[in-house]
Amino acid sequence: IFDEEYSVLYLDQGGALVAIRHTPLPIRHLWLSFDEGRVWNKYSFTSSPLFVDGVLGEPGEETLIM
Repeated sequence: IFDEEYSVLYLDQGGALVAIRHTPLPIRHLWLSFDEGRVWNKYSFTSSPLFVDGVLGEPGEETLIM
């Protein structure tokens, strides 16, 4: 689906997917899917690039910490 390496995490018990690119550089957006990965939408939450150090998904929780 993606040309580069991404981490894909299941959220909301599989109702949503988030994809974050693996890179040592700051990122400006991430990708979200609400239809099991058929359609991916790019989301930007800030105009400034952010460093993503890691992603933590809590088992049994419906939250994701980045």
